[in-house]
Amino acid sequence: AVLNAIVLPVLLSLVAKRFEQWSQDHWWLILLATMATAAIFLIFVGRFGRNPEAAAHDEAIPRPSGSRLDQAAYRLAGAVREQWQEEPGKRTIVSEHHLLTVWLALTERPGTSRRLDATRQVVDTYLDSPSRKLVILGAPGSGKTAMAVLLTRGLIDRWHERDGDSAPPVPVFMSVADWNPREMGLIPWMAARLAEVYPFLRNRERYGADAPGELLRAGRVLPVLDGLDEIGVPGADEPAPAVVQARAIDEIVRAELPALVLTSRGKEYELAMARALHPIQATEVKLEAIRISDAERYIERESTPAQWAKWAPVLAHVRQNPQSPLAQALSKALMVVLAREVYAPHGMDPDKLTDQELFRDVAAIESRLLSGLVEHAFPTLPRRQQAGEWEGAKARRWLT
Repeated sequence: AVLNAIVLPVLLSLVAKRFEQWSQDHWWLILLATMATAAIFLIFVGRFGRNPEAAAHDEAIPRPSGSRLDQAAYRLAGAVREQWQEEPGKRTIVSEHHLLTVWLALTERPGTSRRLDATRQVVDTYLDSPSRKLVILGAPGSGKTAMAVLLTRGLIDRWHERDGDSAPPVPVFMSVADWNPREMGLIPWMAARLAEVYPFLRNRERYGADAPGELLRAGRVLPVLDGLDEIGVPGADEPAPAVVQARAIDEIVRAELPALVLTSRGKEYELAMARALHPIQATEVKLEAIRISDAERYIERESTPAQWAKWAPVLAHVRQNPQSPLAQALSKALMVVLAREVYAPHGMDPDKLTDQELFRDVAAIESRLLSGLVEHAFPTLPRRQQAGEWEGAKARRWLT
């Protein structure tokens, strides 16, 4: 106690006085030391202060010869391929081994449909568009996002499998739901998204001061923009969605992109195009309703014999009652996948879905399937296993 209360303050006072006298005679030495420390700090931050994961990727992937923009495009292509090699396996609707057959109506050739049951066919649909601009239309749950994901994955695979040095633009999937075209143009918004999702592009030393913007302006990125119809959901003082979506179309045209993929619900797209000052010139395709034969094939392929024994009579009922709520629900790709995921794998009997007293309309079927997915994704855990707010009952209450 004596040491702390008396001796240490005295010693510190003496040291402080001696240092003050010394520093007055050697101020130049202190200045040099400060400058050297600052330089070392800046070098350290520049060398080691980047995101460790991004830095590791930069070192692991060989850089091609060419400009910094070439190197940025190459690095971006590697990151996109890695991203979509992992993601589709988590989504049964977009996995190559779990692909639900869909049909596309080709709007430029009325009455003509194209069967799609492989990623290659999805990619060919895009490559067949003369302008390299494709608009994918469809009803809610028809599989627009799934098709956009498959297209992104298929195109990035072809990017890496190409022959020769010339490289096509790198496909990058982006949801446009949070884009406000009245406040920001498409190129700046996409550049910000690229920098956020792929932070290595912010490495100015390696890729330049504005690699995301330069990649976009040079046509080195193929934007796969998902959800035009989700832009501009109105609040209290917001204009009608069609007005904002029309502005989005004008901004897309103003960006003068050499290649583009865009998804939207059909009715919303038509309304926005009618209001737009500069309509998009692109090939349009429309996802048709799922055919019961394709839904049946998918569910049988993805089910065990015991699970299929439960589904077979249900699908027979659907065939016999094509206007029933269940039949109408299973005409949508998303509902087919959810029905298979929610029922048989968890021991539940899908026969209840045919009960028209319990499920009087399509909305009731869809609500049951969506809530069932949440129930299985967020089960109620014993109290000792609950972690903070992430508990099944609370999650289900928030999400349904």
